[in-house]
Amino acid sequence: MGALLQNTVFGRAKNAFVSTWRTSNISSGSSADNQIKLPLVASGTYNFLVDWGDGTSNNITTWNQAQVTHTYASAGNYTIKINGICKGWQFGNVGDRLKILSIQSWGKLKLGTSSFNHFQGCSNLNLSNVSDILDLTDTTSISGLFAGCSSLTTIARINEWNVSSVSIMSGVFSGATAFNQNLGSWNVSAVTNFSFMFSGTNSFNNGGSNSINNWTINTTSSVLMNSMFAGALIFNQPIGAWNTSKVSSMNQMFFNATTFNQPIGSWNTSAVTDMSQMFQAALSFDQNIGSWNISNVISFSSMFRGAKVFNNGGSSDINNWTINTISNVSFNSMFVSASKFNQPIGNWNTLRVTNMSYMFDSASVFDQALGDWNIENVTITDYMFQSAIAFNNGGIPNINNWNTSNVITMNNMFYNAKSFNQNIGSWNTASVTTMSNMFNNATSFNNGGDSSISNWVTASATSMFNMFKSTPFNQNIGNWDVSNVTSMAGMFESAKEFNQNLGSWNVSKVTVFNLMFSMATAFNNGGSPDINNWAINTTADVTMNAMFYQCANFNQPIGNWDVSKVTSFQQFLNTCYTFNQSLSFWNTASLKNANQMFSGCAIFDGDISNFNMSNVTNASNMFLNCYAFNNGGSPLINSWDVGLLSNASGMFSGARAFNQPLNNWNTVSFTNTSGMFGNAMSFNQNIGNWNVSNVTDFSNMFTSTSTHKFNNGGSPDINNWTIKTNGTVVMNSMFATSTSFNQPLNNWNTSAVTNMSFMFSTAVSFNQDIGNWNVSNVTNMQGMLNNTTSFNQDIGRWNVLNVTNFVNFMSAKTPATFTSANLDAIYNGWSTRPVKTPINITFGTAKRTSASNAGKSILTSAPNNWVITDGGI
Repeated sequence: MGALLQNTVFGRAKNAFVSTWRTSNISSGSSADNQIKLPLVASGTYNFLVDWGDGTSNNITTWNQAQVTHTYASAGNYTIKINGICKGWQFGNVGDRLKILSIQSWGKLKLGTSSFNHFQGCSNLNLSNVSDILDLTDTTSISGLFAGCSSLTTIARINEWNVSSVSIMSGVFSGATAFNQNLGSWNVSAVTNFSFMFSGTNSFNNGGSNSINNWTINTTSSVLMNSMFAGALIFNQPIGAWNTSKVSSMNQMFFNATTFNQPIGSWNTSAVTDMSQMFQAALSFDQNIGSWNISNVISFSSMFRGAKVFNNGGSSDINNWTINTISNVSFNSMFVSASKFNQPIGNWNTLRVTNMSYMFDSASVFDQALGDWNIENVTITDYMFQSAIAFNNGGIPNINNWNTSNVITMNNMFYNAKSFNQNIGSWNTASVTTMSNMFNNATSFNNGGDSSISNWVTASATSMFNMFKSTPFNQNIGNWDVSNVTSMAGMFESAKEFNQNLGSWNVSKVTVFNLMFSMATAFNNGGSPDINNWAINTTADVTMNAMFYQCANFNQPIGNWDVSKVTSFQQFLNTCYTFNQSLSFWNTASLKNANQMFSGCAIFDGDISNFNMSNVTNASNMFLNCYAFNNGGSPLINSWDVGLLSNASGMFSGARAFNQPLNNWNTVSFTNTSGMFGNAMSFNQNIGNWNVSNVTDFSNMFTSTSTHKFNNGGSPDINNWTIKTNGTVVMNSMFATSTSFNQPLNNWNTSAVTNMSFMFSTAVSFNQDIGNWNVSNVTNMQGMLNNTTSFNQDIGRWNVLNVTNFVNFMSAKTPATFTSANLDAIYNGWSTRPVKTPINITFGTAKRTSASNAGKSILTSAPNNWVITDGGI
């Protein structure tokens, strides 16, 4: 051997495989930062001398001998020479893939016959200065050869490579994001697998040359081209001259090839069986491929999905396609978001198609007649025309001829198909199990104005969730067999025209009625009381949340319903202005949530004393704005077991007529009574025995916008309330404008209260001694006693050290309504304790005496700096 110096090679044996490496480029699974391991393979043949570039060398005869890994004295760049037989080489995205930097000559390197991914993941590899040609004479596969070699831009003399014996080129340049070289001279006539060959080659455009069009494709064996140009973002060279007569798969061939738009309409596609995702996200492609022979294709799934400009080159020739009539075919998602496609395809023979789900989803301009299609073998039409906003079968009514006897699911079939309004009453729906969202937001649909949809056989259906939501649908479907349906949630939600008699429906298996008629403003069961005959499920939990929400015209009897398994009536009859039917016999034993159940039922005044409330935890706003409600005049609502009720906020808010005794209620679980009797202007019952020890929110409990009769039934018992003393309690606006209230509250322990803003604002009758209250944790007293015209008490003992807001505290006080002695007491008392600064507080025109000069001065002087308004001395 010639002399060697570390890191330098003098002389180079002819035909040596020479490469440069950097030992410090370590990665997971690599050798140490001062080592190099050759990527030999068990199936390889080896008999070579390796010169490691540091003055040492080894003879290698087996793939796994110890000397395959070499340790250097120090980390660095080394040039390695291999002389002899080296057949078999595979990094496979592991090992020392990051360490190899360049190849100066291929020498006698042979890739081997059974290895693949030879330089995969060698992201630092540069081949622009290689001096010779890789010997591929006995290589049949170069699969993954340079996959993931992201630094490759050009490979010297690659155009001279003899690839005539190669049959597999799958993934050769996959992920070689910088590669862009002219490969037009390659002889690819033996290749049977081009799959993923240029996938993810963001820069590849055959070096700007159209010579790739000269490739001679194998015409004797089956060929794969799936994902060949997937993600080849700038590729746009002509390849229309290729003879593709033996290609069997073009799956994802141009997937996300966003620039490609070359004429390939002359291709012979007679052998292709898979075109799924072929042009998915091919954003520029719009060529006439109407002459293709696609008679053997069995999958067109997502073929043009997201091909946003595709319209078959403006030609109607695509209507001539002869669809496979021997094997089952899938059209799943074929034209999803193909937002320019609108060519006739009604001549297609769809006899063997089984899946049409999502076929025209968001194909926003498509509107062609498809009524001649034979869909007798289709089983899935889910989302078929979803958001196909122009589709109305070309205005031709023949879609009614479809044989849908084998269709099992029609979920979202016409969802948001805003133009569709054809008669489809002749469809055979006997096998359909789910119709969820079928016409949801199909804002024109009324079955073409034809009542024949009443003939649909729906006995197999289990879900009609949101079926006619937001449609103008109003056809008689009262004879439908819905005996197996379990969900009718939102079925007629916002179907503002619907008003048909559904009284004969068998809803005994339905467990979800939520929003069923919500905002169906015309619905009144066709004027028939038959809905009272519904047999509600009594074997499983049922929910009826917002079932009749804003059904302004609904007023039919439903008192015969067995609701014993209903767990939630949240917003059940919310804003049903005209509803006033008897529910006195309802068994609500399972009820847990009555939130807004009758909210807005302005004329409802049924006796619901028999309601079982023992499991209810939420009755907030239950009778909100039920102006007429007074429990039918019966006091027996007092017998309700509300022992588990936690949230009673707004329960009788706005129930202007309500005034029944509630003193027997067990309120130990109450935590929220905010607004409970707000604007319940007639309510004046003694609730002094209530256990409110767990309530944290009393805000607006007895507030009113005008006058309020509440005075605790004239009883002082409310003074016995035990207020929660741990945690945080709020009482803002509790008695605001409670114009009649004037009961003692001096026994209340208010030590945990933080907010008393507007608590007695405009409570014009209130004048009780509350001077002993512990207000040390209160931070907000804004408007607390504003316009409380009768209040004239000494509150000078209050510790207001945490109050930061006194705005309009007593702003309406006058000398006649607040004595000087009480104002003096405030100045002289509050000034003896720490206070927040700065504060702005007003006592109206109430006057003080000179006895409070010092106290007021302390508050208005530094460091307190209060700004105080009063009537002076």
